[in-house]
Amino acid sequence: AAGLAAARELTRRDVRIVVLEARDRVGGRIHTITDVGSPTPIELGAEFVHGGAPITRKLFEEARLPLMDVVGERYQSDRRGFVRVADYWNRLDRVLRLLDPHRDPDRSFADFLAERPGGHTLARERALASQWVRGFQAADPSMVSERAMAEGASPGDEEERAIARPVDGYASVINLLAADVPDIRLGAVVSHLSW
Repeated sequence: AAGLAAARELTRRDVRIVVLEARDRVGGRIHTITDVGSPTPIELGAEFVHGGAPITRKLFEEARLPLMDVVGERYQSDRRGFVRVADYWNRLDRVLRLLDPHRDPDRSFADFLAERPGGHTLARERALASQWVRGFQAADPSMVSERAMAEGASPGDEEERAIARPVDGYASVINLLAADVPDIRLGAVVSHLSW
């Protein structure tokens, strides 16, 4: 998406560019499938517009592509099935605010959780935070760093907690970007770069 946005901007400034994409489709982590058996597009990658996201929201507005705010109650799965999570964001924040944005040396989010920050009192909140990192952030807790999570992952205020889902699928905005780029070469694996 970032490459297509850059290519689109350069094209608008009359710079001749070529986009090389190794896959057989554009979009990177954004991969939307439409199926006649599903009433809504199925997202196999990025699914939500997180927080304020002014650039992304401007693109959706420009193309008159609707975004639907995701609101309502939150649920968590456990051995009993789906259980309502009351006060979701505040419970999550109780763990995330214990992250150290200046930790040196850095460590993984999993290592952070293994030290049991908040003790027994925050056991359920740590489980919620681990699920949130895997599901919402699409990150492996053993690979994402504590500092990275501390610097940008905690949804502190209402604007950052806002979540919207592209009604027509996230690929709709990728298609908008790609439509303005005249030379996109799919299946072009770059193996060497001369600068």
